[in-house]
Amino acid sequence: MKKLVLFSLLFCYFSAQANPISFERKKITQAMNEEVLAEFKSAMNTVFGAGKYVMDAVDSKKRDDGGRDVTATISLFGKGEVELSGGYKNKKIESFEVEFPEEATIDFNLINQLADNKIKEYLPSSFPMEAGIWVKNLAISFGAKGYIPTNLSATIGNPSAWEPIGIGSLKADGIELNLEIVNPKLASRTVTGTISAIAKLGEIDLDLSYIVSTNPDNNAITASIEKLNLENLLNAVASGDASDFLSLIPDEFKDLELSKGTFSIIPLQKELKMTAESSIGNVLFDYKAKSGANRIILAMSPPPSFKFSSLSEMLKPLDDIDMQGSHFIISNKQTIIEEKFINSSSTEDAKYNVKKGLNLLSNIALPKDI
Repeated sequence: MKKLVLFSLLFCYFSAQANPISFERKKITQAMNEEVLAEFKSAMNTVFGAGKYVMDAVDSKKRDDGGRDVTATISLFGKGEVELSGGYKNKKIESFEVEFPEEATIDFNLINQLADNKIKEYLPSSFPMEAGIWVKNLAISFGAKGYIPTNLSATIGNPSAWEPIGIGSLKADGIELNLEIVNPKLASRTVTGTISAIAKLGEIDLDLSYIVSTNPDNNAITASIEKLNLENLLNAVASGDASDFLSLIPDEFKDLELSKGTFSIIPLQKELKMTAESSIGNVLFDYKAKSGANRIILAMSPPPSFKFSSLSEMLKPLDDIDMQGSHFIISNKQTIIEEKFINSSSTEDAKYNVKKGLNLLSNIALPKDI
């Protein structure tokens, strides 16, 4: 028994002596990790605040450029198992990125404060944030000196449904916000990004897209659809007014099939516009939610081959008149529209008094013998 103990002790002694370099490397790596950890805490204190995270240890590996790649599992904003990766060089943190567990919900203000509470100013006022957000990842870069962020990027999900213009028939889910902010702590910051979402307009499926800007409520949310029926569109957007509006539309147009539809939704104006192609030319649909009575306008620009007699035999004399550039305007109420409403490229300031029902706007080229 004594011989066995002696042999074990000798084996441990010679094993330690045989790897002095490996043992020393571990000591150096541990010391370096402690140095990196201390510097990371300094950066995190500046960015988030001392009480917003828990970071007990890091692992680091040397890079070819002399810096180190750093990884750690931390707690941030009260959420555990947050994965961190970053860069360290010349005794300074270069940048870091954190990835939160899937669907970890946090208060939007915790992210908003990283840009002096200015992020919200770049989002539509209808954008839902009260129930919290999902931060999928958050990346921060620093300049040559100090730990004031020079760049912030984030991918943010939203668990709430979004009603961009406050009408129940248009709801969006699966919201994702991608942000890129240069100099987030300075008044001269620049904010860019996109919002994407999967929406339902009645029974119509749409993929919404929004470009983050300094004028969020006047900026448009866009979507496109390949095929659409006019009656389905009316039922989806203005279900309460659809039957009354359909009664104003000539039978020739009621079953109109639309293609290559493009939607433009303006939150501040509570307005939804759509342009599309059809067998009788270009179509413009405009819905504006208003207190009292909503405004609905349908404009159609028929091609030169269009025959007015297809609407009524009483209009047959118009078939022989050159009425290129004509527009059918169907409105649910008397209103004023501008030339740019029906022709966005026009430089004219003309305005038209549109009556309820079917209107015809036209420049008539009369025959030479008249």
